[in-house]
Amino acid sequence: MRGYTLIEVLAVVVLMGLFAAVFVPSLASTSRSSQLQRLRADLIDLDTRARQLAVQGSSVTLRLQDELRTLVLYQHLDQPRQLRSMDIPDQYELEFLSEAVAVAFDANGQSQDYGYLIRSEMGVDRIDFNGLSGWHEVRSDER
Repeated sequence: MRGYTLIEVLAVVVLMGLFAAVFVPSLASTSRSSQLQRLRADLIDLDTRARQLAVQGSSVTLRLQDELRTLVLYQHLDQPRQLRSMDIPDQYELEFLSEAVAVAFDANGQSQDYGYLIRSEMGVDRIDFNGLSGWHEVRSDER
């Protein structure tokens, strides 16, 4: 019966360490990238939901609450009612690009043009929304 020598075991351990050193950082950046893509998708989804509700006859407003790091979709009936909120993850800084503090959608699902700047350690992303059509554009400036 033949066993492994100490040199063979050490060689395998060193190779496993090298593989881990190569692949673990790439997995971490993939995770950060997927979180950023999820944030972008959630912002676009919130805009789409607001437009759909407005067309269905609801008066809706989208507001960024900086102090809570939350984006909130309100429906206005007799009293404003929060329909959906989205918390901004701590690793991102979200800046609302609009002249007003909130975006109101009319009965045609239209609003003024607005957008967001998303800052993170990976760079700056910008999402612009066309208020008339709902069309959006995502631009990235990765570091």
